[in-house]
Amino acid sequence: MQFLKVSLEDVQEPFRELGLLDHGVAFHKGFFQHSLPPLRQKFLANEKRIALLRMDGDMFESTMDILYNLYDLVAVGGCIIIDDFSIPEAREAVAEFLKHHGLTVEYVAIDEAASHFCKEVDTKVDSAWYADFNTKRTTTNSATP
Repeated sequence: MQFLKVSLEDVQEPFRELGLLDHGVAFHKGFFQHSLPPLRQKFLANEKRIALLRMDGDMFESTMDILYNLYDLVAVGGCIIIDDFSIPEAREAVAEFLKHHGLTVEYVAIDEAASHFCKEVDTKVDSAWYADFNTKRTTTNSATP
């Protein structure tokens, strides 16, 4: 889906404008299903947590990729921004993920498209469900971001 492609420079620009583009910021190019598992392993190996997770997945599958790879790395008290909460597929993915894990949250609207919630409890993510989910989806070429 070429219309979803964004250049690295476009992603970096808001960080640059806010003076936040430094050695502490890392960008991981590629489809979420390919780029997030190695990022997850890196966080786990270095015992790192996420304070703020801003999700911009647009679609059901990419939203699930974000949640299943990064949700349990968000610290209790950390917040999750769902940039595409107005998109039914993204909203459905979040609702399904939360229901599957027995979680209820209070969404707070940010604007007409985005909402957020804060994580209240540590949750073990059902990686078996995600592995099965990945066997049933259309595979994308990992070399093409």
